Amino acid sequence: MKRNMIIKTLGTAVLLASVGITGCNIRVENDDDKKSDNEEEICCEADDEEDYSGGCYSSGDDDYSSSYSCCVPVADMDSTNGELPGQLDYMTLVPPCDSIDWDSYEISYISDLSVIANDDLRAVAEEYQAEGFSIIDPSQDQEYGLAKGDGEYMFTNGFSGEHLTDDASEFIYAYEMNEDLFEYFLVAPYSYEGVECSDDGSVIRYTAEGYVAEYNRDTGIGFLYTGCFF
Repeated sequence: MKRNMIIKTLGTAVLLASVGITGCNIRVENDDDKKSDNEEEICCEADDEEDYSGGCYSSGDDDYSSSYSCCVPVADMDSTNGELPGQLDYMTLVPPCDSIDWDSYEISYISDLSVIANDDLRAVAEEYQAEGFSIIDPSQDQEYGLAKGDGEYMFTNGFSGEHLTDDASEFIYAYEMNEDLFEYFLVAPYSYEGVECSDDGSVIRYTAEGYVAEYNRDTGIGFLYTGCFF
């Protein structure tokens, strides 16, 4: 199984979303509401039987694992039809599944971050690269339709990265976007207990154990961190 695909499909449904998408309106469901009798929480390991509702994958694709291996509670996302405010300024359609040659796919990391044209995005990448994260080639994410999104639309300007060790699996994403798209794609799909929100007028930040979502209104960059330690 290709470990490289751990982070790559947003359509995985582990728990129903319970985070509000307006300002700092956080609502967390109680434990009884988190999963139905036939739902199984996936914790820190790939699940070949996982259903992929948003991308090019299905339960029969043995080469690809769950998009999140660390109990990340991600909800199914309905099609936006490209109609969210400003969506088409920052996102594009994912390439058709039948146009992608997955047999030739091999994850590509970059060391030269000058390929990231946006100064603010590059600064984020440099910070996390210095902390041991491997930055995935942004052009590869675009070519294979693996940039952050909902499996139908993906962000066009930004990057993703990962830090995988025997003790942790950590993933980062940073893209240009507006605040509406930040709330919809980086906040609303995730359901964590004890989510805290702060907003100093410049930066809005949601935090919980293993989860940070941040939007900088000055730079127009949305950032997502997810991770677990074991």
